[in-house]
Amino acid sequence: MLEELLAAGAWITIVTKGTTVLRDLDLLVQGGERVHVQVSLCTLDEDALARLDLGAPTGAARLEVVDALLGAGLRAGVNVLPWIPGVTDTPALIDAVDPTAEIVFSPLAFGEGRDSMRLLGRDYRRSDVWNAYDEAYRAFGHVPNTSWVRPSHPPEENHPLVRLPPLDREVPVELTAAPGAR
Repeated sequence: MLEELLAAGAWITIVTKGTTVLRDLDLLVQGGERVHVQVSLCTLDEDALARLDLGAPTGAARLEVVDALLGAGLRAGVNVLPWIPGVTDTPALIDAVDPTAEIVFSPLAFGEGRDSMRLLGRDYRRSDVWNAYDEAYRAFGHVPNTSWVRPSHPPEENHPLVRLPPLDREVPVELTAAPGAR
């Protein structure tokens, strides 16, 4: 599939929690500026990460992937999705990520009609999450390599999160790989 996308001149964004993206590093490098890889990582707390992302690589391994991609000259970054109060250590993540890599933050999402959820043995309310996210945005939104996504269900008009700048999104393209392509 990757070979076909590259041959078609497509722009490629890969979002992953894994390390297997590195097996195709040679192909990704061929795509050059048309390739962007985002590695999902919401915390550096390995115990919490193991409970949130069962079977996924450690946070340290994911950061090594970002470093390897950057070292190969590719655009790579970290998706802090979801940003979770009390779990996501925003300054530690910013410090751990290469400053040339974009870090995209987005708050814990609740979905339509839900205003609370239980996660990692703790209850989260939408308004509390949004308020904590706004505090983190106020404290770290100035960091040059960070982007802050508005919540998926916009808060009421006077809520501070209304002022977050929107994040441009790419439109996914569906292609079918030729037989034998990797």
